[in-house]
Amino acid sequence: MTNRTDQDKTYLILFISFFLTFAILYFAAQHLIINEFVLLENRQNSKNINKLIEKTSNTLLDLKKMVTDYAHWNDTYEFIIDHNSAYIESNFPEDGETLDNLGIDFFLMADLNKKHIFIHTYNRQKEVAQRIYEQKVKALITARGKNFSGLIKAEGGFWFIVVEPILHSDETGPKIGYLLGAKELNMDFVHLASQELFEKVIFEEPIQKKSKNSLIKNAAEIKVQHYLIQEEEKQVNKLLFYDLEDHQIFTLCLQNARTIYLQGKETTQYFILFIFFLSIPLIYLYMKYQELLKDSLKRQLANEIEKNQNKDHLIKIKERLNQAQHIAHIGNFEFDLCKHNAWVSDEVYNILKANRNTPISTLREYVRLIHPEDRRLFFNTLRKSIFEHLNFNFSYRLHHTDGNIRIVQQIGNIVYDKPEQTPLKVLGTLQDITEKRQYEDMIHSLAYYDLLTRLPNRTLFKERLQKALSRAIRIKSKLAVM
Repeated sequence: MTNRTDQDKTYLILFISFFLTFAILYFAAQHLIINEFVLLENRQNSKNINKLIEKTSNTLLDLKKMVTDYAHWNDTYEFIIDHNSAYIESNFPEDGETLDNLGIDFFLMADLNKKHIFIHTYNRQKEVAQRIYEQKVKALITARGKNFSGLIKAEGGFWFIVVEPILHSDETGPKIGYLLGAKELNMDFVHLASQELFEKVIFEEPIQKKSKNSLIKNAAEIKVQHYLIQEEEKQVNKLLFYDLEDHQIFTLCLQNARTIYLQGKETTQYFILFIFFLSIPLIYLYMKYQELLKDSLKRQLANEIEKNQNKDHLIKIKERLNQAQHIAHIGNFEFDLCKHNAWVSDEVYNILKANRNTPISTLREYVRLIHPEDRRLFFNTLRKSIFEHLNFNFSYRLHHTDGNIRIVQQIGNIVYDKPEQTPLKVLGTLQDITEKRQYEDMIHSLAYYDLLTRLPNRTLFKERLQKALSRAIRIKSKLAVM
C-alpha cells in the first residue's frame, strides 16, 4: 500500500512538472518562434522599401541623364545664342509628345541672367512652369550657381527638378544659360513605382517624428528618412522626403497586411497545441516504460548480486588457470587474419621472457621472434591448415629476448566464416618443450649410441638392418651386409 501511494505521488509530481514545463515552453516558443516570423517579415518589408526607392531613383536618374544630354548639346547651345525656331520645331513641336516619351513634365531654358527663354510643357500650363521657376528654382540657381537636382514643393505639388548649365557637347567653353527639367511626384507616379510591393499608398503632411533609422540617400540625391510602425494586423512604413533645403515636404505612408506574422503566429499556436496533445499519451507510455524499466532494473540488480557472489570464484578460477599454464609452460594465443593483429596470454610472455610493457600486438611482431630457419615451416604449416581445413601440431624454435633459443610446440585450429568459408582467426596453444626435447635426445643417444665411444651400438644396427630387409622384400631387391 505504501509503495502504491508513493507511486501515485510520483505520477502527480510528474504531471505537475509536465504542465509547468509545457507552460514555460509555450511562452518561450511563442516569443522565440514568432520573433523569427517578425524578423522574416521585416526583412521582406526592407526589400520592398529598397525596391521602391530603387525604382524611384532609376526613373529620376533617367530624367537627370536626359536633362544633361540636352544641356550639353551644341544645338541647345546655339539656340540660347540665336533663339532659332528650327531647334524648337525639330525637338519640341507644339503637337508632339517629346516630353511624354521622355517622362518629363516640363523643360525650361534660361540665360545667364536667369531670364527664361523657352518653356515646353506636357499637359501643363506654361504659367505653372514659369511660376515654379520664378518662385523656387531661380533662387536655388542663385544660391548654388552650378548643376543640382532634388525635390521641391511648389504649386500644390512635389517636383523632382534637375538644373544643368548649358555647355558645348565636349563641355568646353563658358556656360551661357541653364536648362531645367522637372517631373511631378504625384500619386500616379508613386502607384506605378509601388505596385506589387505595397497594398496601400497614402500621401501625408510632413511630421516631426524623430527616427533612429539612418537616412537613406539614393543615387538620385533625394534624402529619405524611413521608420516602421508595427501594428497587430498591418505594417505601416513612413517615408519622410526632404527638399533641397533639407526641409520635410511630404510623408509617404505605405501599408501591408502582416500576413507572414499572422500566419506564422497561427501556425505556431496550432503546432504547440499539437505537441501538447501528442505529449499526453507519450507521458503515459513513458510512465509505463518507467514501470517496466524499474522491474527490469530489479531483475538486473538481482543478477548483478548473483554475479558478484560468484566474482571471487571466477577470480580464483582465472588464477588457477594462470597457475596451471605457468606450471605446464603452456600459453594460448589468437591471431586475427583479417585485422593482422595478435593476442597472447601471460604465459606466452613468460615462455619468451618478453616484457609485457611492449605487448605482442601483431602477427609480424610474433614472427620476428621465430628462428629464421623455422619461419618457412611456420607459414607453410599454417597455410596448409587454412587451405585443407586441418588442425595443426608442430614444433619450432623461438628466440628469447635474452638471446637463448627455446623449442615450442604449437597446437591449434583455424576459425572460418561459415557462409563464405573465409579464414578469420588462428587459435591455439604454445608449450615450451625445450627440456622435454633435451630429455628425448638424451634417451635416444643412450639407446642407440655407445656411452663411451659415441659410436652406433647393436640396437641401432639391428633396427636399421630390419628396416633395410623390409624395404628389400617390399621392392623385391637384394641386400648385402658387410
